[in-house]
Parts: sequence; C-alpha cells; structure tokens
Amino acid sequence: PVIDMIDRRAICGANIRHMGSDKYRVAALGIAEGQGMHDGGVLTVGKHYPSANKSNGGRAIDSHMAERVAYETKEELIENNLYPYIELSKAGVLDGIMTGHVRMPEIDPDYPTSLSKKVINVIKEQGFDGFVITDALSMMGVVAKFGLTDPKGMCIEAGNDLSLCWTAQTKEGFDAICDCYERGLISDERLDEATKKVLEMHHRVMELEPKFTEITEEDKANIKRIATDSIFAKTDDGLDPSISKDGKHFFMVLTGNETDINDAGKVDVATFAGNIWHGGWYDIQRILGKLEEMFPNSKSIAIREYPSGTDIQRNLEDATNYDDVILVTYQDAQAYVGRECLTSRIISMVDALQVTDKVSAVVHFGNPFVLEDLVHIPRIIIGPTSKEGVDAAFEVLVGNYPAKGSLTYKVNFE
Repeated sequence: PVIDMIDRRAICGANIRHMGSDKYRVAALGIAEGQGMHDGGVLTVGKHYPSANKSNGGRAIDSHMAERVAYETKEELIENNLYPYIELSKAGVLDGIMTGHVRMPEIDPDYPTSLSKKVINVIKEQGFDGFVITDALSMMGVVAKFGLTDPKGMCIEAGNDLSLCWTAQTKEGFDAICDCYERGLISDERLDEATKKVLEMHHRVMELEPKFTEITEEDKANIKRIATDSIFAKTDDGLDPSISKDGKHFFMVLTGNETDINDAGKVDVATFAGNIWHGGWYDIQRILGKLEEMFPNSKSIAIREYPSGTDIQRNLEDATNYDDVILVTYQDAQAYVGRECLTSRIISMVDALQVTDKVSAVVHFGNPFVLEDLVHIPRIIIGPTSKEGVDAAFEVLVGNYPAKGSLTYKVNFE
C-alpha cells in the first residue's frame, strides 16, 4: 500500500496514488488493502517510508530529479507520518517497507533515508520486524551525491535487506553489490541478517493461504464500479453537473505535445499509436469520437499541452461559434518531469475564455490540485485515471449517471 499522507500538490503521481491526508483514514484503508493482498497470497510493502513531507519553503522536489529534504523530527514522524505504518504492523499486514530517498536532517543530516541507519531504525524501534527494500537507486536523490555504485552496498549496511538496482541490468546490479562487499561497504554480519530476512519472507509468502483462487464476474463488476462510483463533481449553486445533450458545445481535449493534430483539430491516427497513456486509458481518438457521439450538435478538438499562438487564436475564434466550451484535461503520473501542473499556455487560454464566462465545465483526470491554477469554472468533474473512469465521467456530464465520489484532499477550486 502507498500510505504516505499528502495534503497538497505533490509530484510523480503522488496525489492519485495516495489515500489522503488523514492518518486514521489512511491507516484504515491501508489495513484493508493489506488484508486484501494477504487474502490473494501476496506480501505487502508499505511505501514510501518515512512518508515525510514537511519540506522547507513548501518546495515540491521530485526525488527522481534531485535530493528532497524534509524537516520532521523523530517525534513528529512517530506521531503522524508513521502512524499508518505502525497500525498496519499491529494488524499483521505490513510485511515490508520501501525506503525513500528523502533526507531527514533532524534525524540524520548526512544521508537520505535509504542510506540512513538512523532513520530506518526509527520504525524498527516501534516494533516493525519485516523486510526493508530501497526505492530505485537510480534516482538523482541518491546518485547526485553518492554515485551509481556505492549506494547499492551502503543501503544494505544501513539496514535495507534488498537493494533495488532499477534501470541497471541484472548482472550490472549484482556486480555492483559484490564490488561494495569486497570494498568493505557491507559487513558480513549485516549481509547475513539481510539474507536471513529475505529467506524468511520467502517462507512467509509460501505460508499464506489465499482465500481467492479465481476472479468471478461479480468481482469484475465490482472492480469496474470502483471507477464509476468514484466520479466527483462540484458545481455552483443551482447547477447540475450535466450539460444539455442537444446543446452546441465546443470540447477542447488536452493531449501530449507529441501528438500530431491536423488543422481540423483531429488526431493523425497513423502517428498517434505511441501516444496512448497507460494502456489506452486516455485515448484521444476514442475520447473525441465518444464526445461527438454523445453530443451530436457539438464539436470536439484535441489541443496540445503547449499549443502554438496560431492554435490558441484558432481555438478562441472557433469557441465564439458555440454555446460554451468544455475543457477535458488530465495529469499523467510521470517521473523526471517535476511538479505536476497545467502549462501556462493552457491556463492563459482558459483565462481569456473566462473573460466572457465561456468555459462552463472542466472534466479532469488525475491530480486534482492542478485545477487550482485555473480561474473559476462553474462545473468541475474529476475522474480516476482509467478507461472506465473516463467513460463514467462523460456519463455524468451527459446526465446518464450520478457523481457519487468524494475527494480525499482539500482542493481550492475557487
């Protein structure tokens, strides 16, 4: 389970992966997920330990790109951030933890958590006795200061039992760990402890007795219902989330800058194949067709994250021919791109449209905090990043389905 508590805009898909900012709710949901994994015969790994987010100046730094520093004290970690970990451990559903690369200067000024015995020991002192694995050791939060090789051994000596040599070839990762051992970065005692812990986990997973051996049709229906029932809608007083099926709407559908769009605002199918996110959940071609089918008197176009001045001018002019504009946006979870946000060009275009209150709704998928950068829009519909979520959000927009979901974060849409 991802049991970090995040209460503001985060990075690398953090908000769409996390369960909120209330430690009691995060713990309860984490325990439920952990029990479900055990029922399926799978061990659990809580991440990203120590879940610290008290960064200096509120800067959202992505550990993939640079060192991230957080200033919680040991006492603050135990009282707040580690509460879900401790509760999962008490419930017997925390088999392991994944250590992140955040540096905690109040506890260890020199090393990030993944290389810090002091920070790793905090949770062990609370009774946790499971295995410990690092997050990817290719991240610049480690590499920039300690290089590519040494952390693969330093992390074991610090108390991790498994070194995640992400991006390295298996042989390269193995050779790096051997090199660290030969140079004395890993002691025999610590290596024996780590090996014993890994073997214990092998035995533990074999001892689990899965309660579910097959996925029924009812299970499949319930899984799909998670997406459809999680659609969230916020509207101005007196407004319904839905818009007229027969209205003359102008849909602007955001897509990646790599997508080829012709002068009619449609996608070049031949070049689009490589630009479908996450197995097709945000399929621009499909979305454009679906909108025009659901709203036959309307027009839908694709617009890039960084539209040209000519693109923006054409879109603003086209919008004058329609009753209103519906903006469809997304925020895909990607590493090495920094803070998640809508681009300044999209924001400026929406600002211009709202001078005449032209945008009547935004349908968004992914991190909801990015919508805080937009001026006020009377209808906001937010769905999960899945094909079923996309379909359900548009069913809410057309009035065929109610919005039943709620947000786990306090987002300022005003």
